[in-house]
Amino acid sequence: MYFNRKYGRVGHVFQDQFKQKNVDDNKYLLGLSTYIHLNPVRAGLVMDATGYRWSSVHEYIDNKLDPHLVESDVVTGQIKPQEYISFLKEAIDKENLVAPHLLF
Repeated sequence: MYFNRKYGRVGHVFQDQFKQKNVDDNKYLLGLSTYIHLNPVRAGLVMDATGYRWSSVHEYIDNKLDPHLVESDVVTGQIKPQEYISFLKEAIDKENLVAPHLLF
């Protein structure tokens, strides 16, 4: 209530922050997956998408995680690991993320 009064807001503090959208297109699915895996890089937590300890990116590029933790087959069934790495690199280039040595 304090936060809402101070900033002239109503409702829950995190109201309207999160949205959901149906993923009905393979291109959108790959873009969404890439977006998620690059969030720690965007936030400046790591210089490399594979360097974030809690990321599932390794499941997508080299199957190093426990398959019971991540259901990556929706993505990995459509794209090979090398193609996924290229997809990540393209996203890095598009967004002009700072470190030139991101991802391998």
